[in-house]
Amino acid sequence: MNFGIHNSKLDRDLMKAISRKEIVISKTAINLIFHLLPYVDHDGSIHLDEELIRKRMFCERRSFRRAFDELCEITFKDKKLLTFENGYYVSNFHLSTKGADSYLKHLPIFNSPEFLELTLNQTRLFLYVATLNVWNQDTKVAIENLYKNKLQNDKYGMPVYHSYQDMVDDLFYLIDNGFVSARLPGETSELDKNNSNYKELFNQMCGFVNNKKKRTSKYKKNNHVIGLKVATETYQQPAISNKASEAEIRLLAEKHHMFHEDMKQDTFNMFIGNKKKLMQQFEEAGLNIYRASLEKYFAEKHENIVYYDLKNKAVNYFVDFYLLEEIKKVILSALKFETVKTRGEEFTSQYSFKEGHIHGLVNYFIANSSEEHKVLIDQDIQLIQEAHEVMSSRTAKAPWTDLSDSITAAFVKHTYTVKGMFEEECKKNGIDNADILFEKIDEKELIVSLASNSLLSQQKKADEEAQKLKQIVRFFRKKRIPLRMNAKLLEKQEQERREQQNKQRTHKSNFDWLEQR
Repeated sequence: MNFGIHNSKLDRDLMKAISRKEIVISKTAINLIFHLLPYVDHDGSIHLDEELIRKRMFCERRSFRRAFDELCEITFKDKKLLTFENGYYVSNFHLSTKGADSYLKHLPIFNSPEFLELTLNQTRLFLYVATLNVWNQDTKVAIENLYKNKLQNDKYGMPVYHSYQDMVDDLFYLIDNGFVSARLPGETSELDKNNSNYKELFNQMCGFVNNKKKRTSKYKKNNHVIGLKVATETYQQPAISNKASEAEIRLLAEKHHMFHEDMKQDTFNMFIGNKKKLMQQFEEAGLNIYRASLEKYFAEKHENIVYYDLKNKAVNYFVDFYLLEEIKKVILSALKFETVKTRGEEFTSQYSFKEGHIHGLVNYFIANSSEEHKVLIDQDIQLIQEAHEVMSSRTAKAPWTDLSDSITAAFVKHTYTVKGMFEEECKKNGIDNADILFEKIDEKELIVSLASNSLLSQQKKADEEAQKLKQIVRFFRKKRIPLRMNAKLLEKQEQERREQQNKQRTHKSNFDWLEQR
């Protein structure tokens, strides 16, 4: 797979090769390229619902499958246009670039029913015109280069049509249906479907009289030059946007029988925002760790994710308890490597993180993790021999010193919090000398215990809320019930929960409150 930070785009060279018949390819396979492109991810993997795309192409199953096989057999620039790797179809027919001179704008007309109805040669002719000019300006083309004849230029010609009549019939069809526009020499206005007599003017200029093309000498070839471009109205349509990241999430939801249609669009956008940040910082490794974390999240939580979303916590839960957990594993591996590495060795991980990524990865963990994460990673660090030398000794360097400082700050913060709560509880129960009593408690061990039981974070609360919501809202895979929340019932249940907690707190012993924090 070839990773690129930019969204996938149409390869102009490939489209030009198809137009000039340098690649033998069926019309269905060409259509398939255009319909697959919006679902090509940054590493080339395609997140596709095959049945959905087949229906959009109005294609029979046998022809659809044949088109896939065809793309898997066609070679361009020493690569198959389509491969199957690690459970995904992978595209080699796209580009990941911002360079306008190397890609072709993915116009909505390429995915339209009108485009599907074009013949193979009409499709080639349209692609020929579409790839003439990067900015879709009128480009001069000798009419003799559009069909086979002795004056056709091998470098610029289109060796598809056997006669002028065949070519001009298809060209007129494209003009009539708003695909392309043409200009004649000396004319400022375009020949398009709005000109009633353009066909007569065109044939006359090209020397086609009485249904017969006059013989043209090489000296008069320049007299038959026309201007061609994609019709302005067609070209000005916004390009088809990339849908791969959203499709990836929706397909995972489908896999686990979730009603993703009920998830908020903002939730999808937030998932994708995290993906983009990771790729910008860590490139392919960022994509790999995001994808692995996402797949694990959906596999383990599946329907709960929809209920987290009702409380606007679906993405937060993913980041806190899946993405950061995977990042923590990489950081611990890198720390262990630091304690044993010899000169010249380079760190690598399962997600293709390199040693140069670790500084940024540690900073990402510090910035996005909760105090609970920092408390728990400290317990894992203590299991690594000589980790203290890397993180806290006089020779320690960033980012390990930064991680050490953030862990210390987390413990300090919760020590003060726990002490204040302890003193308040002692006061309520008429107990004196709270300071002396607190000194007998190992506050660090207490904080670790709370973190180990997810009592410093929102995980347990989020899971409890999801279970309560399931009693009120039902999502069925086969028969959908509209999502309507009973707000009054929720408020009543929340009030009853608080009252019950207050009653329990009043009757608890002096130190039982610690287990509930």
